[in-house]
Amino acid sequence: MNLAMFGTMLVVPFALDLVVKKWAQSALEYGQPVTVFPGFNLTLLFNPGVSFGLFPVGSPTGLAFMLLVQVVLCLGIAVYAWSQRGKLVVWPMLLLLSGALANLVDRFINGAVTDYLDFYLSSAHWPAFNLADAWITLGVVGLLLSEYFLKPADKPEIDQQG
Repeated sequence: MNLAMFGTMLVVPFALDLVVKKWAQSALEYGQPVTVFPGFNLTLLFNPGVSFGLFPVGSPTGLAFMLLVQVVLCLGIAVYAWSQRGKLVVWPMLLLLSGALANLVDRFINGAVTDYLDFYLSSAHWPAFNLADAWITLGVVGLLLSEYFLKPADKPEIDQQG
C-alpha cells in the first residue's frame, strides 16, 4: 500500500465524519430528538468526556490533558498502522485511526465531541454517538476478527507497490 492509498483510506472516513458533525450542529437543536424511525433519533449532544461520557473534562487543563492523550494515542496508532501497511490488518487500523483523529479534531474545535446518533428501545437509550465512534468500533472489531481468524502463517501480505 503506497502513501496515496494509505492517506485516502484515512482521510475519506475522517472527512465524512466531520462533515456530518457540522451538519448536525447546524441542522439539529441541542438535546431535541428528531425521530428518524422508531428506535432511532438524531439528537445533538456534546460529550466532554471519553466513551459514553466517562471522565468528563471540567477545566481548560483537563481539556488540554485529554487532547494531549488523544494526540499521543493517534500518533502511536498511525506509526503502527504504517508499519502494517503491507498486511490486511492495516484496513481496520486506518478506520480506527480515522475515527480517533476526527474525534480529536472535533474536541479541539468544540471542547467536546459532537454526538447525534441516538438508538433506543422503549425508554432505554444507548449513549449517543457519531460516525467516528462507529469507525473506531468497526476498526476494533476488524482487528479482533483478524487476530482470531488469521493465523500468523495465514496473514497474507498485500501489494506494497499498488
